[in-house]
Amino acid sequence: LTGDVRDGYGLFWFRGDGKGGWSLVPDCGLPTKGLPPPQGMSVADLDHDGVPEIVVLGGGEHGSITVWKRR
Repeated sequence: LTGDVRDGYGLFWFRGDGKGGWSLVPDCGLPTKGLPPPQGMSVADLDHDGVPEIVVLGGGEHGSITVWKRR
């Protein structure tokens, strides 16, 4: 989770190589700007289909809970 306050916050996926290195996964479908300030994030298999979902709690004036599911 990161971002510029002027653009809103975004989610970025970095893939580990198992050796301590990380690389950005471009065009992964996650929003890179426009989100409210994040308050928390978790990854879990909410529907037990074997594929984890990304859950983000957003702050801001109204707050939000957003779930991203792989297509």
